[in-house]
Amino acid sequence: MVRLRPFKKLDIDQMLSWMEDERQTAVWASGVFSWPLNREEILARVVQAEQAEDEWVMACLDEQGNIIGQLYMRMADYEENRVHLNMIIMDPAKRGQGLGTEMVKKTVEYAFFVLGMQKVTLGVFDCNPGAYACYLKAGFHDTFVEEHAYEYQGEIWNRQHMAIERDS
Repeated sequence: MVRLRPFKKLDIDQMLSWMEDERQTAVWASGVFSWPLNREEILARVVQAEQAEDEWVMACLDEQGNIIGQLYMRMADYEENRVHLNMIIMDPAKRGQGLGTEMVKKTVEYAFFVLGMQKVTLGVFDCNPGAYACYLKAGFHDTFVEEHAYEYQGEIWNRQHMAIERDS
């Protein structure tokens, strides 16, 4: 079982320990953050999210209350009843156990039943097949491919956009 709660400043150091290299940071943040990551840059982005009306950062906890994942919910549109998930990351030691899928499902439930959203969207680079499989398992479906969405050290990455809609 996983739990969700707002991301706290005290979570930053734990999250920073999950970033293994520059490429992983690019896959996760697509240029939002530079490498090497640092606490001040993450803190500034968390504060920015706290001050925005349409975004926030969530932490995923295991049964014992330890942080094992983090994600942004952003671009909340209360007229269209949709929200976008972004910068999703799991503790590398917890990957491959189904916890990522559980975290995404829990976040979708939060969006549907707490926020009253009808649709949740996200994007995933084609160089990240594990995350793509996780989102499919969580119930997302493909909507469109954004060709040449990001360039990293000569590599061109496409972004698969995905969505899940609430059953009426």
